[in-house]
Amino acid sequence: MNLLAFTGSPRKESISSKLQNEFLNPFILNGFKVDIINAYQTKINPCMGCGYCASKLQCNLNDEMSDIYRLIKEADIISVSSPLYFSHFPAPLKTIIDRCQLLWEEKKKNITMKRKRGFFFPLPDQTMGIFFAVFLQALNIFLIL
Repeated sequence: MNLLAFTGSPRKESISSKLQNEFLNPFILNGFKVDIINAYQTKINPCMGCGYCASKLQCNLNDEMSDIYRLIKEADIISVSSPLYFSHFPAPLKTIIDRCQLLWEEKKKNITMKRKRGFFFPLPDQTMGIFFAVFLQALNIFLIL
């Protein structure tokens, strides 16, 4: 089985990174194929809203996101661990999420992926009440995947 883990922290030793690693350890020990994408280490251009993916069912941008699309499609489990900045995902992780528009366009045209399980580990700094927007965003991305 394949597990794809997205980490949204710029620091390798952050609390969210440590939490993600603790979550991943049992999967690694049980022989899962685990791929980890640290959003801050990717070279991904932001979605330009050009509509190319809607008409051609592929992205017009040629960057590392092509590999991430493949990993998403192969994954049985997807986890996202991230600090929250101003009630949202950090920009590099949000860029990856926005580029999943292609997957949404595929879904609208009944191109389906295998069913997945998702885990979301947000780390807000203090009160949870103001972070409702990021939970909706996470729910939407997991509904697409």
